Amino acid sequence: MKEVTILKYLGYTWAVVVFEFLGIPQFQFMVLSILMIFDFFLWIWKQFRVKKDNITSYNAWLWAIKKGSTVMLVFGLSLVIKANNLDPETYLTSALSILIMVEFYSMTRNIYAIRTGVILPELDVVSILVKKLWDIIQNLLENILKSKK
Repeated sequence: MKEVTILKYLGYTWAVVVFEFLGIPQFQFMVLSILMIFDFFLWIWKQFRVKKDNITSYNAWLWAIKKGSTVMLVFGLSLVIKANNLDPETYLTSALSILIMVEFYSMTRNIYAIRTGVILPELDVVSILVKKLWDIIQNLLENILKSKK
């Protein structure tokens, strides 16, 4: 039992060190994580109310991969910000605020479907955000290449 406790504390210590090193606001990340979990349970409840056939382990894994990629996006953005000596508080706080609002939007869609039986169209804000980030990075790289010629 002592080994499990030691491993648990080592895991917590590792997480704190990584979050501090990368400048990830821990409170916002915790809120995002909680909202993702709430969204998952609301999705199950919505499917149970509207389309019971969609409650499958395959769809649950797709959800987990989608949310996991969002978490990886946060860590990737943190690494880029750290590597370029940018202010992590400004950029990460803004990015996490957007992601928190996206999760809240998804939750409200699920709650609406639970209450009314009507599924609202999905707006995949994270994909839009990733596309915008890609456009910014692509423009920066093109400008760097043009300036070197």
